[in-house]
Amino acid sequence: MDGWQRRYRLSNGPGGLGVTCTAEGLALAGVPLLAKGASGFQVRSAEEVAVLLERAYGRAELNAAVLLSGFGKIAIWLRLL
Repeated sequence: MDGWQRRYRLSNGPGGLGVTCTAEGLALAGVPLLAKGASGFQVRSAEEVAVLLERAYGRAELNAAVLLSGFGKIAIWLRLL
């Protein structure tokens, strides 16, 4: 480690271009990362999430499949609201 620590935060303000998480769901730049259906929120497919991440960050080294388990936990939490 070089002493630097990367920090992330939600961008819940109006028109935010980052990640938002509200009662309306999880989104990146306003694009839903979770699908909302009759039974509540569901995780979108790895392919859909990968496309969204690539469009937002370019060819960043982000693995959508790794993020999906976290998205699943958020979907469960949102169903409880």
